[in-house]
Amino acid sequence: MNGVPLAEAYCIIAATALLMGLVLATSSSRRDGNVSWAAAFFLHASTYLVLLVCPADQAPLGLLLASISCSAGSACMLWGLARLADRPLDSRALWLPLLLILLTAPVIDAWPTARVLCRGLILSSQLALLLWFLVKHRHALPGNGKYWLAFGLGLIVAIHMARVGYAVRNGAEGWPMVSLVGTRPVAISGFRQIAALAAAVLLPMIVGTSSLVIVKDRLGRQAVTTQAFMQKIFDAIPHQFCVIDSSGVIITVNRAWLDFAAANGGDPALIGVGANYLAVTSGHESRIAKGIRDVIEHRLDHFSTDYPCHGPDHRHWFVMRVAPLDGPRGRAVISHTEITGQKELELLRERNLTLFRNIASSVPGILYKVRDQGSGKPAFEFMSPRIADLGLDAEAVVEDAAQFLSRVHPADVQGMVSSVQRCAAARSAWQAEFRLRHRDGTYRWYEGRAICEPEGSDVVWYGHFQDIQASKDAEERIRIMAQQDSLTGLPNRYLFNDRLHQAIAIASREGTKLALLFIDLDHFKPVNDQHGHEMGDLLLRQVADRLRGSLREADTPARIGGDEFIVMLHRIGSESDIKGVAAKIAATLAEPYLINGVFLRISASIGFAVFPDDGNEAAPLMARADHRMYAAKHSAHQAETPAYSRLR
Repeated sequence: MNGVPLAEAYCIIAATALLMGLVLATSSSRRDGNVSWAAAFFLHASTYLVLLVCPADQAPLGLLLASISCSAGSACMLWGLARLADRPLDSRALWLPLLLILLTAPVIDAWPTARVLCRGLILSSQLALLLWFLVKHRHALPGNGKYWLAFGLGLIVAIHMARVGYAVRNGAEGWPMVSLVGTRPVAISGFRQIAALAAAVLLPMIVGTSSLVIVKDRLGRQAVTTQAFMQKIFDAIPHQFCVIDSSGVIITVNRAWLDFAAANGGDPALIGVGANYLAVTSGHESRIAKGIRDVIEHRLDHFSTDYPCHGPDHRHWFVMRVAPLDGPRGRAVISHTEITGQKELELLRERNLTLFRNIASSVPGILYKVRDQGSGKPAFEFMSPRIADLGLDAEAVVEDAAQFLSRVHPADVQGMVSSVQRCAAARSAWQAEFRLRHRDGTYRWYEGRAICEPEGSDVVWYGHFQDIQASKDAEERIRIMAQQDSLTGLPNRYLFNDRLHQAIAIASREGTKLALLFIDLDHFKPVNDQHGHEMGDLLLRQVADRLRGSLREADTPARIGGDEFIVMLHRIGSESDIKGVAAKIAATLAEPYLINGVFLRISASIGFAVFPDDGNEAAPLMARADHRMYAAKHSAHQAETPAYSRLR
């Protein structure tokens, strides 16, 4: 009798299942159910391999392992279907049949008919659940593959139920391909044997092929959905986008591209899908065309430029960006972003800045803006052109604030920097006076003022540097006038008293002596009466010059009245030293004066006082010297008085 050994039939079935499993595994991805379905076919193949290798004396164990493998394969099939349909599935429905097979095995293994009946019902129920899930969620699966899958699963359920019915009626033996005797032949001519072998081979192929068709249809639908989704995103972008191929032909554009073209009278044949964008740009913008070609041909990884595109009624500015879309195919994506508002603001800012620079150049002082971002190193953001008075360039100072600091007098740098830091910490207004070196090398006094923005993460000042040298000179003149005699240039009474107090303190600390010489000019009034006050003023100036020439540099002469002078002698040794200086002064002042062609002669009465012998304070010392001077002036016997008088 012609036939095929049962072992060969099992090998054919297992090989068919393994082949379908490999096909599904190689075509799977993480998101579809092919991995689970491939595992199901591998488990289906293992079912027949277990039946093939299990020895005859271990038939119950082999059938148990085969049933477990078959149930696990059905569970994997159901799991993969749930993932493919993207529907939730209770895990208990997956593994409950497998648990029932394990729990009932010790009870039914001794009765073959009960074993076939129980496990057949469990496996049929599991496959029926799979078929029910497929029918329930058929709308979640695309294409016609789901119907072929339902057909194959229905046949498998029917075969299992028929096997259960056959076992109930005729017992476990006699059903095709259920014996574990591998050498038992299967007659090709028998209808049941041929049908069983054909079903065992063809049904896995139907199920596997159906799953591949489902996955293919699902991927196709996903591709269409993804393309539509991407086009919607593409159209939602406000910037103008297009994609070109390696030859420059436009493949796709977004809604903004079409809307702008329609609003500005653009020809769709020139800038729409199918147009060659390289041909459009090569005519008047060869630089742009070259940049696009460089990106397409991978000489550049990107290209960008801004350009004007003015219509009859509006002025527009755009920035174009070109980036490669994929490597081998040479496609590129081109975007046009309108920057008209930004460009208009830049032009307005430039005009305002030019106007401000012109105003800043015409006003006195140096205007500036400073920003401190918390680094402790403020930087200029604006500097008016008047900084050229210091020999500096405004733009260079903005780039490097140290150039400005280099013009500050070394003695003023630390004070100025400290005041800036204090005001920055308090966000308060700033004011300081310091000297700046001009281009000719001279230092001039400046006043710096600034107001601070009250808010913001950065400290920002707006201020100016004002030349105050004239004011400083005026202050110096006032100071000099307040402390010096305007006629002779000698210290006046105020300055002399201040120096006298300081000298007394020093002499007291050092244990030295100082002396005061009170000088009154004799016969000065007749000069004013006979020759006028102008002649008298000239005479007083020469008297002051002679006093300076008669004294040491450390000594202090002063004019304290009309014709009264006083001299302070520092660190004197003895009274004879005082008398020597007094005699020298008297002799010098008694020499003739030639003023405007007229010879004049005067003399001086001198009285002295010594610290600390005649007093420990300024007032008693001056009073003592004044008293002795008057005593000398009115005494006819000068030798008896410690004073000196020289008459004409």
